[in-house]
Amino acid sequence: MPNQHIKEYLDYYIQSKNPEHAVMINGAWGSGKTWFIKDYVDNYEQPEDEIKFVHVSLYGLKTTEDIDNEIFRQAFPVLSSKPMVIGKAVAKGFIRGFLKIDLDGDKQNDLQFDLKEMEGAFSSKDLSLDNLILIFDDVERTSINTIELLGYINNFVEIQNYKAVLLCNEEALRTKFDKDENPNSTYKYQEIIEKLIGTTFYIISSHSEAIKYFINEIEDSQSKVICENNIRVIEKIFCESEHKNLRDIKRSLWGYTRLMNTLCKNERIKHNTEFQSHILALFIIYSLENRNENFKIDNMGPMFADMKHEYWNEETKIKLHKYSSINAIDPCVPFGVWRHLLLSEDYLSNDEIIKNCLTSSYFDGAKTPLWKKIYLYHTLEEEEFAKLLKMGEVKFKAKDFENHQELLHTFGIFLNLTRIGFTQIGEDELFKLSKEYIQKIAAEYVLPTPTSIFDSYQFIKEFEEYDNYAFQNHDDPKFKKLTHLISDLRQENIDSFYDKKAEHLLRTLSRDRALFCRQIACDDVAISMQRDKTLQHVNIDDFINKFCKLKNIEKPQIVKAFYTRYNVENVTELYTETTWLTKLNNKIKTKATKCRGKIAHIHLKDFSKTLDNILKRLNETTNKIE
Repeated sequence: MPNQHIKEYLDYYIQSKNPEHAVMINGAWGSGKTWFIKDYVDNYEQPEDEIKFVHVSLYGLKTTEDIDNEIFRQAFPVLSSKPMVIGKAVAKGFIRGFLKIDLDGDKQNDLQFDLKEMEGAFSSKDLSLDNLILIFDDVERTSINTIELLGYINNFVEIQNYKAVLLCNEEALRTKFDKDENPNSTYKYQEIIEKLIGTTFYIISSHSEAIKYFINEIEDSQSKVICENNIRVIEKIFCESEHKNLRDIKRSLWGYTRLMNTLCKNERIKHNTEFQSHILALFIIYSLENRNENFKIDNMGPMFADMKHEYWNEETKIKLHKYSSINAIDPCVPFGVWRHLLLSEDYLSNDEIIKNCLTSSYFDGAKTPLWKKIYLYHTLEEEEFAKLLKMGEVKFKAKDFENHQELLHTFGIFLNLTRIGFTQIGEDELFKLSKEYIQKIAAEYVLPTPTSIFDSYQFIKEFEEYDNYAFQNHDDPKFKKLTHLISDLRQENIDSFYDKKAEHLLRTLSRDRALFCRQIACDDVAISMQRDKTLQHVNIDDFINKFCKLKNIEKPQIVKAFYTRYNVENVTELYTETTWLTKLNNKIKTKATKCRGKIAHIHLKDFSKTLDNILKRLNETTNKIE
C-alpha cells in the first residue's frame, strides 16, 4: 500500500519519548499530503493515554501569534468556545502551565490562571497538554519569515519536547527561504532543516486512496452512493486526465454533489441513476480539462456552431478522445448548462437547469425531438442511426415539424448527412422541402414575427441557435437562403399577422379584462403588446361594442390601461398609433352623445378625456423631437 511506510514511522514516532526532532512530509501541491495526514489521524488507534492531534494550516497566517491562537483553539476547545478573546502569547502561556485571558478585547491580559486551579471547572482531559501532536500544514504558504517560522516550530520540538509533523512542498519552501531571508543572517536553509527535521518522507500520490477518502467525506447520501458505485470510473478518468493535483478531483466531486442537490429535487432525475452516473463522469472530465490552460470549456461553443462531420479542433479532439470510460464529446445535456456550471456564464435558474437536463435522451425519448436525438449522430450506434435517419427523411417529405426552429436544426444536420452520403435526399430537394414547409406555416399565420419573439436576445440569435444548441451549418449559403425566405415571408404577412393578433386581443377583452390590461400596458415581455403594432390593427367598432358591454365597474380599468400605456418616457415609439387613437376618440365621443342620461355616458366621456390627453402628449413629445 502506498505510503504505508510513512504511517508505520509516524506510529513509532508518536509513541517515542522525546524524539527531539520533527517529521517532514514533502510533496508537490495537490499530491495528497493533507488528505493523507487526515486519513492517518482519523484511523489512528488510540492508546490508553489518548493522543490529541492539532492540525494547523499556515496558509494565509501572518504572525506566530496567529498560530498560537489556532493551536489554543484546537487544543482547548472547551476554553476557546467560551465568550472570551484570546490574548497574545497564549501558546507560551499554556505551555508553561498557566493561561492569560483577555476578557474585553482590549489586548490586555485581565486574568491569569494556573491550569491546575481550573480543574474544578473543567475536566483534566480538557486542560491536558500531554500527548499533543502538532501538525503544521502548508508550511510554505505563510507570509511569516521562514527563519522565524522554523525557529518557532523548533522551540516546540527541542525546548518543549512536543512532536511535530510538517507538511510542505519543500522546493517551494526553499524558494521562499531564499526570497525572504535576511541578507545579514548567517543561517542557511539546510542547517536549519537538519536541526529541526529528523526524517523526511516523500509522499507517493495515491489517487485511489485519496478518491476513496474524498467520497467518504460527501454528506449527501444519494451523491455519495453514485460516487461509490462509480469509483473505478473516477479513478480511471483521473489517470487518463494526466492531472497530478488531487485537489481538483475533490473540487469536482464537491461541484457534482452541489449539482445533484439541485437536480434531485426532480423525481425523474432523482430515480435515474444512469443519468446521474453519466453526468458525474462528464462533470469530472470537463472540470479537470477546464483547469488545463490549453483547454477551456468555452471552446465547446465553436464545436456546436461550426460542427460539420468533425466536432472539435484537432488538439481538443485528442484531449477528449483519451477518455475510454465514456464518450466525452457528447455533452449529454445542452451546452449552456455546462457553461453555467463551469464558467458561471449563461446564468440558469435551478428550474432551467432541471428543464435542460430533462431534454437528455435518458428521459422519455419519445418526447425528445428528432433533431436533438440525431444532433451528435457520430456517437450513435448503426441501428439507432439508421432508424433516426429514416424518421428524418419522412419528416421532410411530410413537412412535419413543430416550428421553424426545429426545421432549421434538422435542415442543418441533414445538410451534413447529405454531403457525407448517408441519405438519398439531395441538397436541392432538401432545400425545396424545407422551403415548402416555411411557406406552409407562413400561409397559416403561425410563422412568428420579430415582435412575437419577446426575448430580444432570442431574436438576435434566432438564426444561430435554438434551445441552447447552435444550428449546424448556419453560415452555409443554403441555410442563409432559407432564413432569408423566413424574413421575407414575415414582411409580406405582417399585416395579416397583426390582424389575427388583434382579433385575439379583442377576444381577451371579453374573456379576461385583467389580462387585456396587462397585454396593452405592462412591461412583462412574456405577454406585453406595449411595443408592437397590434393595437392599431384592432377594429374600432368592435372594440367600442365590447367596451360598452363590460360592467360599469370594469370600464375604468380599461381606461386606466390606456393611460398607463402612453404614460412612458419613450412614448414617441407609439406615435404610429396616433391615427388609430384619433379615430377611436371620435367614435367614442359620438357614442357618448348617444348615451346621454345613462351611466355609460360617464365612462365614455372619461375615456374620451383620457384619449384627448394621450393625443396631446403624443403630439407635443413628437414636436419637441422634431
